[in-house]
Amino acid sequence: MSKTAHWLVLAPAGDSEEAFVWMRLNAQAEPEGARGEVTAAQLTTLAARYPDDACCLLVPVSALAIERVHLPGRHDAAGLRALPWLVEEKLAGTMEHMVTVPLARAGENIWVAALEQSQLTRWQAPFQAASLRLEKIIPDALALPLHDDAPSALRWRDGWLVRTAGWQGTQVDDNWLTLWLTARQRECPDEKPLRCYGDAPPGCNDWQVQPQQDAFMLLACEAVRADISLLPKPVSHARWAWRQPLYAAVAMLVLLFTWQGLGLWQLMRQGDALEQQVRQQVGARFPGESQANWQAVVRRAMAQQRGGEFALWMAALPPLPEGVTVREFSWRSEALRLVLNGEAAGLARAQQRLAEAFTLERQRDGAFLLTLKDES
Repeated sequence: MSKTAHWLVLAPAGDSEEAFVWMRLNAQAEPEGARGEVTAAQLTTLAARYPDDACCLLVPVSALAIERVHLPGRHDAAGLRALPWLVEEKLAGTMEHMVTVPLARAGENIWVAALEQSQLTRWQAPFQAASLRLEKIIPDALALPLHDDAPSALRWRDGWLVRTAGWQGTQVDDNWLTLWLTARQRECPDEKPLRCYGDAPPGCNDWQVQPQQDAFMLLACEAVRADISLLPKPVSHARWAWRQPLYAAVAMLVLLFTWQGLGLWQLMRQGDALEQQVRQQVGARFPGESQANWQAVVRRAMAQQRGGEFALWMAALPPLPEGVTVREFSWRSEALRLVLNGEAAGLARAQQRLAEAFTLERQRDGAFLLTLKDES
């Protein structure tokens, strides 16, 4: 953390990146009483009023992805150059216009944030234009307090911020909170009860409710204390700079072959284990069936193992119109099946909103089968 005497903590005002709420705190994360709201063009007034203050910007956690990657060997500058390729394997997408930022390390594992380079530039631009010293950019969910490894939640804007671990968090819309909690409970059945700062939503009687607090003040205080930032840390130049490209090339080649070999070995083990598991159950469930039938069972079982995709689908689900509720919800082989309740007009609006992110297929029983659109 910087040794600055005071901090200006800012967060976007609503969905706009052209206006900010702000608060001034001292180095001990204690509010100084000064706070307000400014547009991007008015940031120069803060620079003139507090010329020596450092700035911390809270940004939506939904604007980036945080992944844990395995990186054996030394985590020096040469080794960290392999991070984009490792993250690319996790996200199953190109990293051509992305930037990766290491957040934390634990043994041979590294928590890495990945986001669009253009988005990071947009966050920095108004501060550079106003000559403000932006020292930290923190995902808002990671500014929530975390005690005794219990997840925490805070009502923020039109939804809920939830911090599930030291380097994991999400933002959940009101309409999908119940479904998200159900999926989380299935994924982590032994997780400690969630700590809620303020009133818990209806039906969440097992949440540990903490005293009501000013939401922005809570996030601002924790942000000042947090040793985390999406801003790349400056790297000192090595004594023999000409050797760095050679070391990086060798390290990437070794990592590439090691990663491919390990991935192939893991896939073979998973495939053998899954096939053996299915063979044991097919005899009882499908006596006398052909090989094609049990291969279909294998494919369904493998699809069910891809639980990590559920969070991506949840993030794409839009808020439902007022009066429209979810009657049935299920995950079926890379597709979501929804049955909605509501008036005809509300259902039509819901269908329009869902169609923005999903390809919809109307089934005979009135259900919608949602397939995530390919953004490429």
